[in-house]
Amino acid sequence: MEWGIRPIGRAVAIGCAIGVLSFAAFAEQLTVIVEKGPSQDDPTNDACIAFTVAFSEPVTDFTALDVELSGTAGASVIEVQSAPPWDGATYTLKVSGMGQDGTVIVAVRAATCRALSDGGWNLASTSEDNDVLFDTTAPGEPDDRSPPDGASLATTHPIFSWSASEDPGGSGVKNYRITVTGPLHRDYYTGNTSYAPTLREGAYLWRVIARDHAGNSGGGGWHLLILDTTPPVFADLPANLVVDAELGRRSARVSWAEPTATDALSAVLPLAASCSPGERFRAGTTTVTYAAVDAAGNESFASFDVTVRVPQIDVIPEAEAGFLERDSEGPDGVEPSGELPISAAYGIGELIRGGFTLVAATGEPLTRAAVILVLYGVEVGTAFDVRTPLDVRVLRCGRREDVYRFAVETSDLLPGLYDLRFGFPDGSVLWMRVLLDLGEA
Repeated sequence: MEWGIRPIGRAVAIGCAIGVLSFAAFAEQLTVIVEKGPSQDDPTNDACIAFTVAFSEPVTDFTALDVELSGTAGASVIEVQSAPPWDGATYTLKVSGMGQDGTVIVAVRAATCRALSDGGWNLASTSEDNDVLFDTTAPGEPDDRSPPDGASLATTHPIFSWSASEDPGGSGVKNYRITVTGPLHRDYYTGNTSYAPTLREGAYLWRVIARDHAGNSGGGGWHLLILDTTPPVFADLPANLVVDAELGRRSARVSWAEPTATDALSAVLPLAASCSPGERFRAGTTTVTYAAVDAAGNESFASFDVTVRVPQIDVIPEAEAGFLERDSEGPDGVEPSGELPISAAYGIGELIRGGFTLVAATGEPLTRAAVILVLYGVEVGTAFDVRTPLDVRVLRCGRREDVYRFAVETSDLLPGLYDLRFGFPDGSVLWMRVLLDLGEA
């Protein structure tokens, strides 16, 4: 009988096993959903990445061996933890051991866990978001930063700009952090590639670094920036200069010590000037202007005058010579001396600068335009003035009615007294004494 029972018992055992398998095959199978953790950043540079596994009902014997890892990051370690509401159906997977940047993908294999209620096996997991990008590589340093290192700007509203950074890790640049330190401090995050704060004058250091979506921050060196809105200040500017023309010329070479210019913040570029020391200046007044520009572009100007005085003839009429006319409107009177009469509005001994005018008396016009002029130098200091002949010239006067103007060149004469002897075609003679003096041009 024992021999017969064993087969029966095996048959019974076999029958029971077949019955269990048959029941499980027809039972409702477990479903499982795998998603990244609710607080898990994606992309991330976290060394441990969290996923959530949710079975349709509590299961038994769910271990790391039931999980399949894939992706390009090379994750190799899985830790399974029960998670709220602690019902045996919800688990947290902590994945680590990534060997490089890349993706981490988690799935649960089919037929690895049984339902606690009826022993049914699970189906393969499904998901909508079961992969996370693992990125530990920082973005590159922003290029083309402006203003460049050491720049000076004539504004308190600078515009900082830079080019977009590359992100080798693949998560992409999220924003930029720009830090400005100096008289004012600014720390700003922006998704753009420019920043325009309001600052005040002074020296600043600034830098910009890129941050990617995984939380990695790049690098970036500090740049110096000078904000300067104040123009340079001149020092040692020469006072107005008055010099005498060189003998025989209507000009002079003039030299002076050049001024300097300083600026509180920026370096001052070499000065620019309208004239340079040692140049020749013509008779009269010339304004010399200096321009100073600092590195920020602020300009300032300073100037002084250079006046060159030249010899000029002044007429001192003799009492017997008649009168001199200030203008050409006609004679004021007639001198009945028998000499060629002229008229004037000047008194005897009065200096007349710039030449003189001969005016014929009424009824006695000067009909010839050419006049012989003899120039005598006068030596004073003896009992009688000594006249030394110096030059003989033929003057052609510009005639307008009865007015005759005579111009005498003085550039080759030394200062002193001179007598002018006018000889007219009709035989008459007119003497005039002149003083060659250094006066204002």
